[in-house]
Amino acid sequence: MPSEPFPHPVRTEWKILALLRRDNPGITYAELGRQLGVSHLTIMHWTRKPLYQSYENWLINATYDNTPLALKRTRAEVKYQLDEFAEEMLERLRDIVETSGDERLIAQIGFDVLDRAGYSEPKRDANRPINVVLTTELLAQLARRAQEAVAAPDLIEATPDCIDVPKVSHA
Repeated sequence: MPSEPFPHPVRTEWKILALLRRDNPGITYAELGRQLGVSHLTIMHWTRKPLYQSYENWLINATYDNTPLALKRTRAEVKYQLDEFAEEMLERLRDIVETSGDERLIAQIGFDVLDRAGYSEPKRDANRPINVVLTTELLAQLARRAQEAVAAPDLIEATPDCIDVPKVSHA
């Protein structure tokens, strides 16, 4: 176990939860909830709390620090294994594309592979908010144009009473 204690008090349930997640990284919230006697929603709530996340990270780091050097894998070893796995998955995806008749599946695989390879389509800013700065000069110009529109009712269907134009002072 860790040599330095965690600097904050932590609930006993959180300690058990962190140990279970450390020892079984793929365990589901439902299974964790069953083992701890609480709802899976409670587990989700706990795991989103910053103090719990801090405790779990501390526990994992402390456990890793106490692991014998002979059992620790280097970053290079992990990267090598991930690279081999990625090549194998790419071959499997290629086989699926070549043998599948499902055009939607082929398109999805193609888009995903291209995206991960760095060939994603440019991000659209359609949902990005637009900030408009209205200066007093611009407001005055808009007011003038509104009055011009009222003065020419035959060009557009407008009457003086349908547009309320506030007076803009030029101070």
